[in-house]
Amino acid sequence: MAVVPLRIGVPQVFISVNDPATNVPSLLTLSGFAVSSITPSPATNFIINDVKTPVSLNTNYQFMLALLCVDNVNKGYTFNAASPGSGVAQVTTAGNGFRLYVPNANWPANYGGAIAVCVFVKKGSASVWTLSELAYLDTSADFEHVVLCDAFPGAPTFTTALLQSSTTDTVAGSRTGIGILYPASVGTTTEGVTVERDVTTVRVSPDDAPDYEITTSRAANVRFQTLPNAMAQITQAAAGNYAKWTGNDGVVREIAQQVLLTAQAILPGNRAMKLLMPPDNTGFAETRLYLGQLTINQTRITENWRKAATTPIQFVLQTAPQDALIKSQHSEIIYKKNG
Repeated sequence: MAVVPLRIGVPQVFISVNDPATNVPSLLTLSGFAVSSITPSPATNFIINDVKTPVSLNTNYQFMLALLCVDNVNKGYTFNAASPGSGVAQVTTAGNGFRLYVPNANWPANYGGAIAVCVFVKKGSASVWTLSELAYLDTSADFEHVVLCDAFPGAPTFTTALLQSSTTDTVAGSRTGIGILYPASVGTTTEGVTVERDVTTVRVSPDDAPDYEITTSRAANVRFQTLPNAMAQITQAAAGNYAKWTGNDGVVREIAQQVLLTAQAILPGNRAMKLLMPPDNTGFAETRLYLGQLTINQTRITENWRKAATTPIQFVLQTAPQDALIKSQHSEIIYKKNG
């Protein structure tokens, strides 16, 4: 009999930082990009369980790719020039999707600094390209992605001329993109890492039946506590400014400034973060990439210093899409390679 998939363990949390030294490249000269129809085996390997609709049958689709990166001017997301368009492909059987493929060796230099891959689609006789979805970029293997659904209504659209240029755009940003790095994890956590899948609902009140709730939006808030609780960790969790340096006398000093006496808030935009999940019965683990999070802590923190226990630092990183480029997109991408 088949092994029941059961995982026990705690994810590791990684929060990205900007890498100004890496300019994420354009894909204007990308070669080897191929698109084909793919059939699930068994059929249950493809699951569509949200409000997006499956790709249409017997309809021409074309795709472009671009690398999602940090907007070095506006501090949000942007992408550099996109790839040449793929050849025309169709799905002729219900339940099938499109397989997108790029050999790993064909990516340009510095591609690994990108956050993800933007997948643009042109359907039928459309004159513009729509940002269909965001795909995980595995720098250790060939790029493989499957598109099961049409772009969601309201997703950003762009002309060919804009995609294959570096023209500034109100949605695409400055098109001057830098990369990211994932430094060491946030540190040893305690009492687990929680993903709170919150929902927003609307009450429906029919006159001839009981009232009921319909979910209109979903979030994935990441909650955890870290055991490291030095000055730097507390500043990272509770807001403030921190510096560490070697003084003229050769002695290392640290300073932190916290509790700014104001009632103002700054909306810093979204930043990529990852969870490396526990492995399953196959021995392989999935990676969860979050693109719509606030990585500035949004929770009340209590420092309970005592001799009988440690003093963990609490984090809640909320889903709060603040970037026009990820409008009508899935902001959580879950990727696993079994081998």
